[in-house]
Amino acid sequence: MIGTYMSGRLGNQFFRYAYTRAIQYERGNQDSLIFNFNMVYNKDPKDKSFENVLKYFKVQPYQTTTKDLVWTYGSLRQKWAYIQYQLNVKGLGRIFGNVNKRKIDSYMNLRKKGVMYAKEDENITTFPCPVTKDVFINGNFENSKFFNSIKDILVQEFKPKAELLPQNTELFSIITKTNSVCVTIRRGDYLSNRYKNAFFLCDEHYFEKAIQIIREKVKNPTFVFFSDDIEWVKNSMRLKEPCYYESGNDPVWEKIRLMSACKHFVISNSTFSWWAQYLGVYPEKIVISPDRWYNAEWTSMLIEDSFIKIPV
Repeated sequence: MIGTYMSGRLGNQFFRYAYTRAIQYERGNQDSLIFNFNMVYNKDPKDKSFENVLKYFKVQPYQTTTKDLVWTYGSLRQKWAYIQYQLNVKGLGRIFGNVNKRKIDSYMNLRKKGVMYAKEDENITTFPCPVTKDVFINGNFENSKFFNSIKDILVQEFKPKAELLPQNTELFSIITKTNSVCVTIRRGDYLSNRYKNAFFLCDEHYFEKAIQIIREKVKNPTFVFFSDDIEWVKNSMRLKEPCYYESGNDPVWEKIRLMSACKHFVISNSTFSWWAQYLGVYPEKIVISPDRWYNAEWTSMLIEDSFIKIPV
């Protein structure tokens, strides 16, 4: 069995599923999957975008539980390693010091026991495949190297179960028949006092530079805009090329279908945006991204070597 703690919205859930699926595949596809969505629903109960989005896609069968996975299904060794982790990270480290070293030692010990934790500030590119009877996964695993070996599988499993919505038939046709460029502009929560300093990197100037690069590299581009503030985009992004705008009202599974069908991408520092380009199958796709993902000290592994990076 592989048990995974899910978190966040579509982008974060996709990363956790992708790593889980890669482990399942490497272990011979014999493990059943069980997911705990408590961290999703507890994030903001009033925000309906925090939901189990995997149910909308053609992913592997899985069960769900509200019980803690390690405490409920783990072996004694796994539970003991988890207790040591809690003590070192939340208790002893603060009392006796060496917090970072205790954290690292705890994570390594957990992984040896088949409890796979990942932290955003660890630039780790590989994890050994667990050999324990049961595996437990918690962390964002925001690194394509963790699951590139099954990319073709993920492209198929992250297809929506539902058919294309009738109101998007024309837009989807335009996307598939032109040199379409998906431009994702995230504003919303990134402009709030809580997140602006940490996350708002992609302003108007960033998109102006990115669009100019597209003009230089793509013949007759057609720009398709996706945003959580589509009216701002319509008023602010006025281009001489053909431009189309997703309504902003489509469910997430429809948005990702439309976005990933584009040939080229101008992405924001958003995991939703990242997954759109990753699932894009056009062999000569161009991806433009900011040169950093956060206002933070560590380097995000989400910025691929193949991306064209714009300083922000």
